[in-house]
Amino acid sequence: MRTITVKGTGNVSARPDYIILSLNIETLSKTYDRAMSEAAERIERLQGAAVCVGYRKEDLKTTSFDVQTRYENVKDRQGNYKREFVGYVILSRLVDTFFSRISLTMQPPPKPHSTACVLPWEEGRHWQSRSSGYSSS
Repeated sequence: MRTITVKGTGNVSARPDYIILSLNIETLSKTYDRAMSEAAERIERLQGAAVCVGYRKEDLKTTSFDVQTRYENVKDRQGNYKREFVGYVILSRLVDTFFSRISLTMQPPPKPHSTACVLPWEEGRHWQSRSSGYSSS
């Protein structure tokens, strides 16, 4: 009986064909109604931006929505700390899951004078990479 033994190492790589895009929105306001309206406005702007780059508005699904109150400890003139109401925080998470034949690259939106679709963008904002995806901060 004859035996052939082969030893070796190899590497395999492939582009992802399944992408989960997770976007988090956080809104803080002194009043509940204002916080809710700001959160709704930001979600609408995000959906508009998604449509602008080729997604369908209904592709982005809200997977979590949370309302919290935020307090901070403030030192008064006597040196005592007290809790002071800061506002209402609305936390929203939108997710899109899709199969892709293209690579996904997050970039800041084009300049307003560009002929490309202009996305809503606030001065001082930037995209940052996180382990769970991309978010505006």
